[in-house]
Amino acid sequence: MLLRLICFARKVFMHHHRIIVAAVAVAALTVGCHSTGSTSAPTPAPSASTVSASPAPSPTPTAGAISATDAENIYRTLHTNVFELEKKGGLVPGEPAPATLSNYATGQALKNYMTFMHQVSGLGLTWKSGASKITVVREKKGDTTYPEAAIALESCEDGSSIRSVDRHGQADHGRLTHVDSWYARDKKGTIKMIARNGVEVSSCDVK
Repeated sequence: MLLRLICFARKVFMHHHRIIVAAVAVAALTVGCHSTGSTSAPTPAPSASTVSASPAPSPTPTAGAISATDAENIYRTLHTNVFELEKKGGLVPGEPAPATLSNYATGQALKNYMTFMHQVSGLGLTWKSGASKITVVREKKGDTTYPEAAIALESCEDGSSIRSVDRHGQADHGRLTHVDSWYARDKKGTIKMIARNGVEVSSCDVK
């Protein structure tokens, strides 16, 4: 059972830290899924003299041209912002995505980062020392995993120097991760990461 929970946590987000107390992590995520029990007031039907404005559609990713340099800038910004949030103890489930994430990520990528932040909070992880560093980034040419993406990158993140403890005082350390990420422009033309996937590796395989 423990192994299954650990694998689940890694599938959601390859964390810099080992998911030590997976049962606690799942409990934390379960809390995030609970309903608050409140219900929204029904929307009144418009009268004949009332003009009901249609809600503006949410921006959707489009495949506008994006340079590798611009995509890498978004990736590095997110990497820095995520680590800063991690050092502060993550985000409580139900807490809205901060602009430091939502301004640069959307869709699967944003959900991925938010789930990770909820796990950090649920585990009660406290950062002690070390940092996560991007050791290499390159364009992943010809990748069609996400057809809506204009460009894909692959990279390595080295968090092996990170030292942390959970709420029970159990120590942990970081790891080396291979990351694939995809980028597109929204309808406003803003470049955002739309998806990401991280896998723990023993050595960086991006050349």
